[in-house]
Amino acid sequence: MVEIVPACADDVRAIGRRRNLDDLSIRLSLQSAERGGVWAARDHGEVIGIALARDSEEERYAGDLFVEPSYRGQGVGAALLEAVFETSDLTRT
Repeated sequence: MVEIVPACADDVRAIGRRRNLDDLSIRLSLQSAERGGVWAARDHGEVIGIALARDSEEERYAGDLFVEPSYRGQGVGAALLEAVFETSDLTRT
């Protein structure tokens, strides 16, 4: 069963290694995770996807979204995006 949870540093590093991200990208993702702006999708404890939120003063957007290829088409990406936008503290008009 896939669960969506706030990401920890280990989640960010695991996906970063799988995607061959550079050190700067991983550092920026780790900073977002420290601020509570990253969500992970896990299947039986293994991280299989990640979404990063970015906020401006007026809006939130998904800065990055990744789902392992073998899990695509199963709603994991949609669940990650839902978590990103459900947790926004920005006022909606």
